[in-house]
Amino acid sequence: MLLLLARHGETDWLPEYRYQGSTDVPLNEKGRHQTQCLVRHLASFAPAAVYTSPKSRTRDAAQGLASLAGIPLKIDERLVERHFGEWEGLTWDEIQARYPQEVGRYRDGAAEFSPQGGETLKQVLSRWQSFLKDLIAGHQEETVAVMSHGGFIRVAILDVLRSPLTTFHKIQQDPGAVNVIRGDEAFLRVMLLNSTGHLVENGVSWRSQF
Repeated sequence: MLLLLARHGETDWLPEYRYQGSTDVPLNEKGRHQTQCLVRHLASFAPAAVYTSPKSRTRDAAQGLASLAGIPLKIDERLVERHFGEWEGLTWDEIQARYPQEVGRYRDGAAEFSPQGGETLKQVLSRWQSFLKDLIAGHQEETVAVMSHGGFIRVAILDVLRSPLTTFHKIQQDPGAVNVIRGDEAFLRVMLLNSTGHLVENGVSWRSQF
């Protein structure tokens, strides 16, 4: 199986460092443009199946890709972003001011920590592992595209790498990024991580981000 694991494009909340989580925040103008570039790029792989989180910011790209590929879109609740409970809708500065003790545990990537009313990383990991098991069983020799969210994708990559959840914050996932995973039930390998080359225009490279 060749898995194309992609993050949605930009929303108005992302530049504000405002936590989205389970909130259905739509793409902004830049995000819609990123989505067009992302869809064209993923379509070149001719995926046999397209899966998506039900949130509009992922579903928009997935629907466009499925339409180009001429295949039905598969919506899966297991692909949603981590639920951040009371933190959703707040900026990082607001979270630090209101929840100083919890922030320390969150920064440490504590697997059992969850904001009030939210999810732990272990719960997100469980969703990913359940989805992956079904995905491999149904698409052993196929290319599959999956549209999801930054936090969910980080957990997925850590699982493939067999890295601890405490390293969660050491993986970058930019808006519109693509990750490629290849393998089967016995062995999976990360082939590409946080690739955004398909979003480059007018000679502007990824180096401009630094």
